[in-house]
Amino acid sequence: MSITIPNVFTIPALSADSAVPVSSEGQVHTYGFPYQGGKSTFAFYGTFTNVTSIKIQAAFDGGSVNNGNDTPDANPDLNFIDLTNSDGNAELITASNRLLTVDIGKCMLRFRVDVGGTMAGTINVAVSS
Repeated sequence: MSITIPNVFTIPALSADSAVPVSSEGQVHTYGFPYQGGKSTFAFYGTFTNVTSIKIQAAFDGGSVNNGNDTPDANPDLNFIDLTNSDGNAELITASNRLLTVDIGKCMLRFRVDVGGTMAGTINVAVSS
């Protein structure tokens, strides 16, 4: 099964630190979304009230089909790792609109959001390859 990466994801308002389910084009991706690999630009924009940081995490132990399931995001047991820059530091999106370029192989991606209270509004993530 092949899934095309959606153009825009929505991160909902949160009240606790979480690896968040994201929605796009009417689909909710609970445990991440399949990324076909390559270089893409991620644009984070929206309401960052009480957001401490957002990390992009990747899992390589499932790809686009996990443990024989046809649903790409049906596996909660994937091992996600924080993406880092060339210096080995975690890439954090904090409290403002930001562009981030990702160049990585085929994997599952997800967003880890840390909040310092109840998050107001939503954050959108546009992906351009």
